[in-house]
Formats: sequence, C-alpha cells, structure tokens
Amino acid sequence: MFALKIAARYLVAPKSHNVVNVIAVIAVVGVAIATAAMVVVLSVFNGFSDLAARNLSRLDPQLQVTRADGRVIADGDSLAAALKAVPGVAAAVPVLSERALAVTATAQTAVVFKGVPDGYTGVANVGEAIIDGEYATHNSSGVPAAQLSVGVSNALLARPDAEAPLHLYVPRRQGRINPANPAAAFRGSELVVSGVYRIDQPDEDADHIIIPLDVARDLLAYDTEASAVELALAPDTDTGRMQKEISRLCGPDMLVLDRLQQRTEAFRMISVEKWVTFMMLIFVLVIALFNIVSTLSLLIIEKRNDMRILRSLGTRRGTVRAIFACEAWLITLIGGLAGLLLGVGLTLAQQYGKFIRLAGDAQALSIESYPVRLDAVDLAATFAAVVATGLVTAAVVRLLTKKI
Repeated sequence: MFALKIAARYLVAPKSHNVVNVIAVIAVVGVAIATAAMVVVLSVFNGFSDLAARNLSRLDPQLQVTRADGRVIADGDSLAAALKAVPGVAAAVPVLSERALAVTATAQTAVVFKGVPDGYTGVANVGEAIIDGEYATHNSSGVPAAQLSVGVSNALLARPDAEAPLHLYVPRRQGRINPANPAAAFRGSELVVSGVYRIDQPDEDADHIIIPLDVARDLLAYDTEASAVELALAPDTDTGRMQKEISRLCGPDMLVLDRLQQRTEAFRMISVEKWVTFMMLIFVLVIALFNIVSTLSLLIIEKRNDMRILRSLGTRRGTVRAIFACEAWLITLIGGLAGLLLGVGLTLAQQYGKFIRLAGDAQALSIESYPVRLDAVDLAATFAAVVATGLVTAAVVRLLTKKI
C-alpha cells in the first residue's frame, strides 16, 4: 500500500519538467486509443457475423439431418415423414443437391442445384430473398421452374421468362458410356426461370439454383433418395433441445446440424479474422508500452533525490522499485479503463445511432450502416490484454530500477 500511495502521488503531482507530464498524458491516451480500437473492431466483427447469420437463415433450415458419411439418405421421404411426426417439428422435407451444367441460348455455367418439394416455403422462406420475378416450382403451363442465384443469373444472362428454356445436364449415374455418342453420357432436363434471389453470401450467390425435387431426382435417377432432410420447428421451441432429441432418434449414422453448424467454414473464417485482428491490435497496445517506459524513465531521473531520502529513512530497495512498478500499473489501467469506456460508448452509439453509414446506393445494399454488437467475452479479452500489458510494463520498469 505504501508503494501504491507514493505512485499515485507521483502520477497526479506536477513535475519539474513539463515534458514528463506531456509524455505521461501521451502514454495514457495511447493505451486508451488502442483499447478502444480493440473493443470497436471486435464489435464490428460480431456485427458482420450476426448479419451473415441473418442472411443465411432465409434459406438455411433451423435443423438439417444428413448422413455422417456424406452419402445420400436411402429413403429421404420416409425419414422426413417420421421426423414431421415428432412433437415440436412444424415441417420436415427432403432435399437433393448436386452439381450440374446450366445452359441457356446465350451462355453456360457450372451450378449447384438444390431440389426442393412443393412445401419447401414452410422450411425456408425463399420468397424473401427473391429480387426479380417470384418463387414458383412450376409456371402456369406446368413446366418446372428454377430460381437462380444472382451470380448464375448474371453468368447466364437469364432473367425470369416463361418462354426462354434453361437446360440442366449431369453425368449419368448408372449405365455404360458410349464413346461414339458422348451426349448420351449425360442426363438433361428443361426448365424455365421463375425468379432470381440474393442472400448477400458470396458462396451462395455465385453458383446456386433451386429446382423442383422431382426434377432433381429424375436428373440423378433417384426415387426417394435425399441429400438431407430439412426441418422447421414450431414457434418457441428450443432448438438445442430438439437437436439432441432428433439426434437420439436418428442414431449415430446421422448428423443433425443447426444453422451455424451448417455454415461452419464461413463462421470459422469470420472468427479467425476477428482474433487475428485482435492479436494485431495487441501489438499496437505493446507499442504504447514504450511510451509508458519512457515516461517512467524520466520520472526515475527526476525522483532520484526522493529515492535517496526514502532509502536513508530505511525503505527497502524492493519497495522503492515497487513504487515505479505501481506507477506503470496505474498508467496502464487508467488508460485501459478509459479505452474500454470509450470503446463501449462508440459501439453503443453506432449500434443505436447508426452514424457511420456505408457508401453506395442504399437500394443495392442489404444494410445502410456498419453493424456492431458488444460481447462480454470481447470486453473480458480486451481487459485481459490490458492487464497483461501492465504486467509486462511493470516487469520492464523493475529491471530499469534494479540499481536504485
């Protein structure tokens, strides 16, 4: 306590050289700005993660059941019917996904199609993502209809049109291939384009399309097989509890995934970027450490006479060194706490005031301002980084005062 009291007096007392005061203020401000930057940047990553989750939820089911080995489910229709009977499940539908070649009169491109049944809107509200045309599984003449992602629409130069055909081709899954007739090695189907959708996710918007389930099964020569069974839950149903219940019912051969688990790679990348940025900002905090060491070096020179007096009064050498170590702690913690308050204030101001807006056409943007969200874990990690910096600074200062 003695060392802490002396350090507090040294921190607020005027110095004989103004430069010491100036450098002390710069050190505190440097720590505060670095800490506030850490809070704000981590909150921005949280905001974009939430935005990605909201966009994906428009097409991703609440729960998805797939085989653990990645193969198709042998009787997807029966499994869907059985899961639909589970209390708490509002809808369960089989879907079938595969890669194909999409061809129009003017262009062609590789796509990933997803075959869905007529009741698919009960699982994923595709209509909310449609930006051109409308969602329909068949046109008025009964011709199967496809929903193109915006990337496929641009690649094929295709828009909703009841007359212009869209052809899908996949390699034959069964039978022999005749080298003299390469075209016979493919199965094809003709559709029309009913709608174009966008969910602001590059991997989804680039090459995905949605087609009727019966068309997908015909292309792949399947009867009741499915890549997955997708589920929608009744309102106010606990997703985690239902995930465990359905996992128990399906057995170890099946995986039951929630929305975040269905997009593990995308969210893992956001998390990696977030914490790599956090580590880079810690280096900025470490740079502020040099300002603290500079301040204390000047303070040690200025207070040499005081240290001699304390030593002559019987103060132990370790206590004298502890005074300057406490001074380093005080500067670091004051700057860190000020930075935390500043970061929290800026984040809340952006969260509710939305004063930093994205440049560009508002109609073409899915959001108008930078999304942010405070997270207690981020605040704890930032404070831990400040404390660790304080420890390192105090250790360096103890080395500088070793001969006092």
